[in-house]
Amino acid sequence: LLFLRSDDRDADEVLETVKAAQNASLDVIVISVPAKTVIAARGIDASWDIASCAKPLLGAFEGRGGGSASLFRAVFQDETKAEAYAAALRECLQQKAAF
Repeated sequence: LLFLRSDDRDADEVLETVKAAQNASLDVIVISVPAKTVIAARGIDASWDIASCAKPLLGAFEGRGGGSASLFRAVFQDETKAEAYAAALRECLQQKAAF
């Protein structure tokens, strides 16, 4: 599971990185600090549901977002909440990706 942070790229630029990782069959979480956005995706060969982790965590970090079983995008009020959400999401996804 790749975990990346971008201090200078907006959400659309980060999304391109996520899609490239996804197409290379990599699971990935990327934080766009300027956009206070977290984008996560599973590799194209994976069958587990990323939204089953991502969506339930939103409320705890006051985020909003959505997505599908393979890609999820969430936006937060501040950088601290985005980073905390990404860390919690990483823990959940590591458990799912292990199966």
